[in-house]
Amino acid sequence: MMAAMARLKRGDYRRLAHLAQRIESRFMFGRVLPRLMTEEPDLFVSTIHDSVLTTTGNGEYVRQVMLDEFAKLGVSPVVRVEPCRTESP
Repeated sequence: MMAAMARLKRGDYRRLAHLAQRIESRFMFGRVLPRLMTEEPDLFVSTIHDSVLTTTGNGEYVRQVMLDEFAKLGVSPVVRVEPCRTESP
């Protein structure tokens, strides 16, 4: 794995990061979000970097959809549900 990463970074060290961003984007916008919009068209979802923001009480559902889509690819990452925190003035 390290050798493959080194080859991808050879010549332009940013190449690996750009590839990882494209893969993440294709996963979220090509698999997770379309499924969420199909199954629950009224559900609010928004992406923030590598996270999905949704309304209170829907985090576990979104998490399960993500895990199901990862499983279809043979991957089983840790996906956490965390409350959205707002700062007060």
